[in-house]
Amino acid sequence: MIDMIDMIDMIEARHWSRWDEAVEGKQCASGSVGGIHAAPVAPKSLRLRISALILVAGLVAVLPPACFGGEAMLGMGGALTLSEPALELKGSLFTKGWQRGVSASGFTFPDEKNGTCACALKLSDKEQVAVKVKVVPAADGAIHAHYTFTPKAALELNSLFVSTRFPAQKAIGGRWRADQKSGVFPEKEGALSLFSGKVKELEIEMPPPAAQRLVFTFDEPTSVLIQDSRRWSDVFSLRVIVGGSGLYPVGKSLQVGFTLKTHAPLTLTYDQPVMLEAGPEWVTLAYEKEIVPGSALDFSGMGFTDAPAGKYGWLKAVGPHFEFEGKPGVAQRFYGVNFCGTANFPSQEQADQLTDRLVRLGYNSVRIHHHDNGCVQGSPDALTLNPDQMARLDGFLAACYKRGLYVTTDLYVSRRVAWRHIGIDKDGQVDDIQVLKALIAVHEPAFQNWVAFARAFLNHVNPHTGRRYADEPGMPFIALINEGSIGYARAEARQTPAMQAAWTAWLAEQRAKNPAAYADIPDTMPLRMSGREGAAVARFVADIEARMVARMKAFLRDEIGCRALISNYNCGTHYTTLQPVRETLYDYVDDHFYVDHPRFLDKRWALPSRCGNENPLRTGCVVPCGVAFTRLANKPFTVSEYNFSGPGMYRGVGGIMTGAMGALQDWSALWRFAYSHRLENMFSTNSFAGYFDVATDPLSQASDRASICLFLRRDLAPLSSRVAIHIAQQADSKGAVLPEIAQRVAPDWRVAAWNAQVGTYASTAPLANWRLLPENEAYATGTVACVASLTNTVGPLAIDQVRGAFTLNTERTMGGFAEEGSISAGALKVTLRGTPATVWVSALDDQPVTCSRRLLLTHLTDVQNTHVKYADQARKTLLVWGKTPHLVRVGQAEIALKVQHPEACTVYALATSGRRLDRVPARVVDGALCFTADVAHPEGARLLYEIVNE
Repeated sequence: MIDMIDMIDMIEARHWSRWDEAVEGKQCASGSVGGIHAAPVAPKSLRLRISALILVAGLVAVLPPACFGGEAMLGMGGALTLSEPALELKGSLFTKGWQRGVSASGFTFPDEKNGTCACALKLSDKEQVAVKVKVVPAADGAIHAHYTFTPKAALELNSLFVSTRFPAQKAIGGRWRADQKSGVFPEKEGALSLFSGKVKELEIEMPPPAAQRLVFTFDEPTSVLIQDSRRWSDVFSLRVIVGGSGLYPVGKSLQVGFTLKTHAPLTLTYDQPVMLEAGPEWVTLAYEKEIVPGSALDFSGMGFTDAPAGKYGWLKAVGPHFEFEGKPGVAQRFYGVNFCGTANFPSQEQADQLTDRLVRLGYNSVRIHHHDNGCVQGSPDALTLNPDQMARLDGFLAACYKRGLYVTTDLYVSRRVAWRHIGIDKDGQVDDIQVLKALIAVHEPAFQNWVAFARAFLNHVNPHTGRRYADEPGMPFIALINEGSIGYARAEARQTPAMQAAWTAWLAEQRAKNPAAYADIPDTMPLRMSGREGAAVARFVADIEARMVARMKAFLRDEIGCRALISNYNCGTHYTTLQPVRETLYDYVDDHFYVDHPRFLDKRWALPSRCGNENPLRTGCVVPCGVAFTRLANKPFTVSEYNFSGPGMYRGVGGIMTGAMGALQDWSALWRFAYSHRLENMFSTNSFAGYFDVATDPLSQASDRASICLFLRRDLAPLSSRVAIHIAQQADSKGAVLPEIAQRVAPDWRVAAWNAQVGTYASTAPLANWRLLPENEAYATGTVACVASLTNTVGPLAIDQVRGAFTLNTERTMGGFAEEGSISAGALKVTLRGTPATVWVSALDDQPVTCSRRLLLTHLTDVQNTHVKYADQARKTLLVWGKTPHLVRVGQAEIALKVQHPEACTVYALATSGRRLDRVPARVVDGALCFTADVAHPEGARLLYEIVNE
């Protein structure tokens, strides 16, 4: 699971309302005639202009975002946020090695009396810069901001500045003016610096339809930098420079001040902490984890599992799909959850209880993850398997296989290894696992350590099955190293002697082949991914990955005899140089993505933490769109980790959106991260919700059912249009020409993933049923040119950026998300009262919603912990997790559902176990079944409703 720290070289990481008045009558499968049937309306042509390529998709409508009021807020840590345009200004710094200073602990909150807030930028406990921010109202609806930076120790810095960022998709086509100079935010990525110099006034203007303006008037001429940062992340950056490269003496303050105004008058407020507790806005919920057999939440009868796992032989990669040896021609999909840490080692009784629960929840697969430390627990060499721990893991795996749950795992995740065990004369353990992952690729003792564990693990015989792990068809896919990309490794890994030696040897080879192309590439491995040196690093990473994976695969196939499908490099910024490696050596392609993954403001994996907590639909939910291009069009694609992470308030929409994306793209497997990190949390009734675990988060658990129906049950069909970027093979006998930049795989027009199946292709063989777009053409064209303005066309799915809404309409699942107003999806109309919500209905039998005898309706607002504490009203900065009971945000949804014989329907509110709580009053209005889904109830919150049509 990735830690998306905002490093300069690693920033990428990680919707319309219409009530169908004329719903056609159609014969249901039961044979009755004249019933209302909410079939997807025939799609209209929708054009995606990708250079010379025309896609006719007609599925998704993506509308531009709206403008919102003029608000400015000074928050904890001196963060100054604006609502229009949406941005955040904050003090920052870079060291000589491009390390970014992070906010230190001990923040103060804004003082409303004098408009000040203090914090510190931290490099280490001793190396810090104190920051004082003062923001006050100014004339004509403007505000004035003043920053004072005071080093607490003498520091060598590259720069000290106040910065903000603009999403590229919102800025492209807009203009900037720096005194008398001006320019545009370009479609095509080119020069890194758009402007650099001293100015008295700086104006930023966003393009239509937003047409938002931001004007800085500096107290005195000040250096500014406008930078095209798309080679690292999909943004343009602005830095107000306080100081440049050099020595910063202790105690010597530097200051900068400016007046800030926008196109609308700004209202300035000072943020304060907030703590949540039960009351008028929040209602307690009892999280019952065991699913009642036969209840509306028991998905075990839907046919997702076919026990035992492995009964049809080994899984094979056949083109873009998985197939079983014993069921040729039948594409297989998998949906499951990750188990981490002690959750992988239950007792046999717990394993049986847990796997029964997983099947009832609708899963057909699990990922064993962060297990390798537990497997060698207590071992001095971190290689000898612990018999007691392995007995528990054996029992858990056997219980999975018995119930038809297929297993995936990794051969290295986080196993702690001593430096001397990998041939480095240094005390203690390798603290940063990213360093060890990188060393496995370039340092032979580290590679052999990987081999030794893989040999012990895969040769282990499970006494319940009588088979080695290597011979287990119920464990048919394996990742070599979890998130092991060298490109993602910390700067420390790149600076190790072994990595530098590998770089030196590789660079000598390239210079021998093509001296001119590599003459200006530094002898020391660069830490940044910019320019030609970044292109060289990307090629180096691909070459090292190819060599390592080839050795690992040969070891697994030839020595161990393992037949499991193999993948690797499932995180980080993906560059096109790696796609031919995946084409040649991987059996399938895997990746990870997160929305609202936490960033840690002081220490890693410790509070306070921060997440964006913004509606992802207002940007077209581009995160999974980018991941879609990692896929190779001719290989199966999986996402072994995804989450809309807690405590973000929009995680309820994560299930329905991810399930929709996976179904539309025809991916092969999805595993939510995670079910649990701790054994006890899977069975306890008083474990509070955290960042990731559905075992402690009833909201995320409920949202998974939408993914299961859309993706695993295939309620939503794949997109018919397909386009792949054709990646050229990079190497030849003379050494390939080195490009000017390292090209990221995901293009500017990644939002097209909602309209067509997308991916890359790195083979020279013909590819049937895909339109291939040459690499140079795909990356030479920007978003505006590629994705024409889309209109509100009718189809199964819509993303409305204006409302921040999502609508889905299939035969067996329909609904969506909105912040307010209504959701209209075929036979379902929802009117929200007061609270943003995700609402959908799914048929629980094999009939369309309109004909079904049993339906499940889900109404998700937000779930938090009692006494959770945030530093701000926007709930972006988490200070205290809180405790149980869980709290559900109060909200109502007026439901109108057009079904056959609505007068014969009974509605039941359900507990999270599927247990019926009480009957909900319902009525028939204009031929539709109508009732109120109301979170608030004297006996606890309601999220789930069963509709029975007698």
